[in-house]
Amino acid sequence: MGIPSRMQRGPLDACGVRHIAPADQAGAALVQELEPELAILLWRVLRLAQSSRIVLHPEHERAACAALEAGLLCGALPEMVRAPAAVIAGEAASGQPNAELVAKACWCLVEWALGVGAARTAVAFAEAAGLSAEQSGRHALATGRFMRRNGLPREGEAWLRRARRLARASRDWDCLVLSTSSLAMHVWEQGNYPVSKRLLERARRTARAHKLRTLEGEVMHNLLVLAIDMKRGKEAQEYAEGTFERYLPDHPKLPALAYDVAYLWLTQGHAGRALAMFQALLPHFTDVAPRVQILAAICRCAGLTGNAELVMESEAHTRALTSSYQREMPMLPAALIDIGIALGTVGDMDRARVALRRAGEIAGKAGNSECLMRAEQALADLEFNHGTRDLETGHRRAAQPAQDAFATRFVQALADVVPAG
Repeated sequence: MGIPSRMQRGPLDACGVRHIAPADQAGAALVQELEPELAILLWRVLRLAQSSRIVLHPEHERAACAALEAGLLCGALPEMVRAPAAVIAGEAASGQPNAELVAKACWCLVEWALGVGAARTAVAFAEAAGLSAEQSGRHALATGRFMRRNGLPREGEAWLRRARRLARASRDWDCLVLSTSSLAMHVWEQGNYPVSKRLLERARRTARAHKLRTLEGEVMHNLLVLAIDMKRGKEAQEYAEGTFERYLPDHPKLPALAYDVAYLWLTQGHAGRALAMFQALLPHFTDVAPRVQILAAICRCAGLTGNAELVMESEAHTRALTSSYQREMPMLPAALIDIGIALGTVGDMDRARVALRRAGEIAGKAGNSECLMRAEQALADLEFNHGTRDLETGHRRAAQPAQDAFATRFVQALADVVPAG
C-alpha cells in the first residue's frame, strides 16, 4: 500500500528526510520490509522515539515534529500506524516527551509490524520502547522477553540484565522477580542449570520477602520445569504442590501447571493419575495445537493403562484435527510419537507404524533431530517387541492408584475454573 500524495508532500518534506543511510541497520530493516515511503516515514518516527530520552529537541526540530504529527493525523495511513506514530511525533514536538507514552506507542507499532509480517521492523520498535523509557525496568523486561521470543537470545539477555538493574535501583520488586526469573529461564535454555537454579531461588526469596505470593508461585512453576528436566522427581513434586497452592483459585497459568504436573506423573509411571488430569485439562484449550498435544498425552496414558478404546478415540480425534490444519505445528512430531507408542501398546501395529513414520518424516523435514531419533527408536522397539512389552508395562502401571489427595484437588480445581472460550 502506497502513501497518498498529500502524505508524501507533508510529513516527508517537513522532516527533510528523503533517504536512509545504508549504515543505519534499523532503517535498512524498514526499507527491506516496507514500501519506501512508509519506511522513510516510520524511520523518522523511530529516530524520534529513540532520541526522546536524550535531548529536548530544538525549536526548529520541534516545528518539524509538529508538522509530522499533523500530517500523520490527516493522512490515510492504517489506524494502527497513524495513531501511535502521531503520538511519538507529538511528544517530540512538545520538547518534554512523556517516556511512558512514547514507549507504549512503540509497542503499538510492534504489534502492527508483527501483524503485517515485518519482523525486523517490530524488533526495531521494541528496542525503541526500551530505549525511550530508559529508567523503566518494566519496558526493559518487555523488550528482553520480546527479543528472546523472536530469536535474538543475546540481545534478550542484555535487556533482561538491564531490567534487573533498573528494577533493583527503583525498588520495583515485581519487576525484579519477573526479570530475574526470565533471565534464569534464558540461562537454562543455554544449558547452565546451576546458574538458572540459583537465579530462580533468588527470585523466589525476593518474592517471599515482599509478600508477592502469586509471583512466588510463578517462580516455583519455573523451578518445577527445571526439576522435571533434571529428573528430580521428589523436588518436582514439592514445587508442583507449592505452585498449585499459590495459583488457586484461578490463576491464568493453572492449566499450564496442570499439563506440567500431569507430564511429571506420566514420566514417574502414574499413568492413571496423569490420564485424569489430561482429560480434565482438555476443555481449557480451544486452539488446535495445544488440543493435539493434550490428546496425544491422553492417548499415551490410555495405552499405558490398557484402555484400547480410549486410545483409538483419541487417535481418531487427533487425526481429524490435524488433517485440515494448514499452519506449522512444531509439536506435531512429538505428539505423533506418543500416539504411535500408544497404538503399539494396544496391539494396533499398522497404525502405530504409520504414526511413527509420519513423525519421523515431519521431524526430518523440520531438522528436529531429537524427535527424529525418538521416532526411529520407537519404530525399532515396536518391531523388536511386537507391541507386547509396553502393554505389559502399562498394565502394571494401571494397577497403581489412579489418584491421590493432591491429584483429586487439582482435577477439581480445573473443573471449577471456567474453560477458555
